[in-house]
Amino acid sequence: QFDAFQLADADEQRASQSVVIPTPDYTEPDYTEAFLAPTADVSQLSLRPSTLSGQVLDELDNPVPGAQVSTPTVSTETDTTGRFVLQDVPRNPTVQISAPGYQKTAISPGQARTVEVRLEPFVARGIYIGFDILDMPQRRDALVQKAKRLGFNAIILDAKSDRGLVHEAVATPLNREADAVALQSVNLKETIKRLKDQGFYLIARISVFKDTPIARLKPDRAVKAGAALYRDCEDQLWLDPFIEASWEYNIELAVNAATIGFDEVQFDYVRFPTDCITGALTYHKAPAAAAKLRAIEGFLAQAQARLRPIGVRTSADVFGMTSTVEDMGIGQNIEGIAQYVDYVSPMVYPSTWGPGSLGVDYPPAEPYRIVHSSVQAAVERLKGRPVKVRPWLQAFDDYQQQGLAYDAQKIMEQVRASEAAQAQGWMLWDPDGAYPLDQPLHRQQ
Repeated sequence: QFDAFQLADADEQRASQSVVIPTPDYTEPDYTEAFLAPTADVSQLSLRPSTLSGQVLDELDNPVPGAQVSTPTVSTETDTTGRFVLQDVPRNPTVQISAPGYQKTAISPGQARTVEVRLEPFVARGIYIGFDILDMPQRRDALVQKAKRLGFNAIILDAKSDRGLVHEAVATPLNREADAVALQSVNLKETIKRLKDQGFYLIARISVFKDTPIARLKPDRAVKAGAALYRDCEDQLWLDPFIEASWEYNIELAVNAATIGFDEVQFDYVRFPTDCITGALTYHKAPAAAAKLRAIEGFLAQAQARLRPIGVRTSADVFGMTSTVEDMGIGQNIEGIAQYVDYVSPMVYPSTWGPGSLGVDYPPAEPYRIVHSSVQAAVERLKGRPVKVRPWLQAFDDYQQQGLAYDAQKIMEQVRASEAAQAQGWMLWDPDGAYPLDQPLHRQQ
């Protein structure tokens, strides 16, 4: 680890001895350990500091707590004052700094051992492009151009779809064994690069526990309904969230997504199943409410531990009702989940709320009230934490009794409600990719 000296040959390496220069007691950087040949002239030696310290601030000079500071080999987080100490820093490091709600930045401190970094705010205005549409060049490109023209700055793509299919670029051996790698012409890695070159923030969506191919391949990991495998209302199978082998498989997918260039990994269906359940379902543990919460939070904790050091952000999609309910019995409590992600994304679609919810007779008819009330509740519950609330908004037609068309006006009402409730960005969901929009949805800065 010594800059100015290299041993001449293998014989000298074998004969070398370790000379440790002690670190002073006062607050100075730690230094590298020097490995010297017995005949080395110690008077010619100098040590390279091995720590980097500093502070991360926002554009108003306020400290940014919980920011990730990392090199390819080491990482740490800022404390409540925005300060950090990064140990064992490599020579001439490139240091990446990221935090939820801010642009990721990179610095090359050179010989400096103390730095001050200012982050610029980032508010995602996202649009979802579905798994199948991504492989339809004309529709995909038209959606991307529309997103750019209307001021969107983030695109959400499936790394693993609701049907458990994955792209070749992120596939694991288990996906290949389950024949779950989609035969598509799209080159996902090249597509990501092209979209990032156009200025888009890229989010990889992973459907975690709803996964028919792996549940079919590994029935011992699947949720059971009696002697059979449980099937939801879409005839899809689910993995048992209590089984850690399924955690590891999904985390491996997430790491692969980060490796090919995604800025963020978003975990969807990160919960226990809820629909078309007749009788009791069978899991590997007794499905008490507290145990379900621990399972979901345990998965997210492990995912965070693997993903944060490589500089990728994480998020979790949750039921909209979790904003106002402590525990729905599905393993989702937003305070618990917030410990292990950068963004909590409640799916506050007005059509998912029943008559009378939040004091509204027919929720799909009053999208502003539903979105504002639910998002505001989530923001209040998570106030004071580094995590940000970034909801999913409804861009598909109402499927309740009145079947209301969700046009640009209703989408705009949700956006305004979300912003008024202090959400940190928003995302539009329409699996069909219609998005009936012709004007920018956000207020110009």
